[in-house]
Amino acid sequence: MKRTFMNLGILIVITWMIASFANAQSREYVIGPGDVLEISYWQQPELDQKVTVRTDGKITLSVIGETQAAGMTTARLEQLIVERISRVNKNISQVVVTVSEHRSRNVFVGDQVVHPGMLYFEEIPDLWEVIKLAGGPTAEADLSDVTVLGSAESGGGVTHVDIAQSLAT
Repeated sequence: MKRTFMNLGILIVITWMIASFANAQSREYVIGPGDVLEISYWQQPELDQKVTVRTDGKITLSVIGETQAAGMTTARLEQLIVERISRVNKNISQVVVTVSEHRSRNVFVGDQVVHPGMLYFEEIPDLWEVIKLAGGPTAEADLSDVTVLGSAESGGGVTHVDIAQSLAT
């Protein structure tokens, strides 16, 4: 990114849903591309796997092959895996899916923060918390002009936010 574009403001690029900046802890986590899942088979632990959700939203499991994971909760994915694997192995009636790394909801914080780079979240916090987790603003940062860019997945768009004003109140 060019510095002239940012006017010494802080640049935030959201690569999930821009709407998820609102705290949404009451909702159940929805699996997304990039998340790392641990699949555990209670009756047959030798089948346990650790898989990453691909960009197409699918995972590949050793016994049942490709399975859609993105867009599902862990509970729903557990049900789907049990349904599919029980056709092949009737001894398996319980599967546990755990998100071991939340990598689908990430934010890139660039320029004018102490530690620019990618941050990963289970739920994306508010804008000020993202800036603090990136080490906070540098002395030169203009908190009255924080630029938020949404990715194609988040609906795109550019928003300018005056964090300085909200911190003053």
